[in-house]
Amino acid sequence: MSFFSGCHNVIADLTIYLNNYNNRLSLGKFNTKGGIKLKKIVLFILAVLGAAALGSVLQSLFNLTAIAALTDAIALPLWFQTIGYDLIYFMPVLAAILLPVMLISLLITALLHRYLKLSLLAASFGVTVLGTWLALLIINHFAPMPTLIALNRSTVGTLLLLCCSGSAVVIFQYLTHKRRLR
Repeated sequence: MSFFSGCHNVIADLTIYLNNYNNRLSLGKFNTKGGIKLKKIVLFILAVLGAAALGSVLQSLFNLTAIAALTDAIALPLWFQTIGYDLIYFMPVLAAILLPVMLISLLITALLHRYLKLSLLAASFGVTVLGTWLALLIINHFAPMPTLIALNRSTVGTLLLLCCSGSAVVIFQYLTHKRRLR
């Protein structure tokens, strides 16, 4: 069994579990018609963590590639150790940055979809990418040089980070809405 099929099975099992128990497991006052369900909250947190994890791994790879270009080859165990270190210590920082951006982008997307009849997935991606880019600009303005997020130092790295957050919100929208998304 490959890594990706194992991840798919875990996500499928979690989705089935949440679908089966969604009506009984709610958060008190939020259990109203059209209210926030536990499934959406869990999937949102997973989307934020997924985007932060992918962004953290990409940052590690960009940093290690830059270091390897300046020195001799870096041993493979050191690559894995560095990626693990960044997942433990940098991923929470990136998740703290992405959480409000993704939450606000979902609210703005809902308004755009409701009043302008824009495609939900396209609007989700676009608004989240724009929000993430704005957050990175603000962080880079106030953070001391070099930039806080090394991945943001290059255009390619910035685009990859924007795609991480945009894709996470699109996947969240796809998993939490009926399959009639346009």
